[in-house]
Amino acid sequence: MQTMPQTITMAFTAVLWSLCTQAFGASNVLAEFKSKGPALILSTFHEPKEPPPNKVGIIGIIDGARRNSFVFGLDQVQELLELWTKALAIASENEELAGTILETGTEDDLHLVLLGGRDITFVLASRQNGALKASLTRADAARFEEAMQRIKTFLQSN
Repeated sequence: MQTMPQTITMAFTAVLWSLCTQAFGASNVLAEFKSKGPALILSTFHEPKEPPPNKVGIIGIIDGARRNSFVFGLDQVQELLELWTKALAIASENEELAGTILETGTEDDLHLVLLGGRDITFVLASRQNGALKASLTRADAARFEEAMQRIKTFLQSN
């Protein structure tokens, strides 16, 4: 049986959590890849209190305490998927540049660089956070593509 202070604390925590979620929007991690070194994470974010467009997709790299993220809207999904396809088509033992995309709508001037080769390597480079690099094996391709399709569907929804 809970005491009155425990019940009040739990209720306060629930209300605070609800307010924080409403104030800061909602994020959802769709896929996490940790096969080699730093983690690559695909997620979505929705800020319901803002007028549309209020949803974004996020490609993030986490290496210990260092983080970088590429934020994109529906207008960049096709470009990202085409760059991914180009990187997959590179059949080389060495990394080769598939292409670069500039993040739009932010002040950080972040670049997403995709390299093909034995693995598919993502580099997120920004003035604020420097460059972070994460690689996906070719075995991760289907899961990456599925997560990107889920992001695209999320961005298309009302």
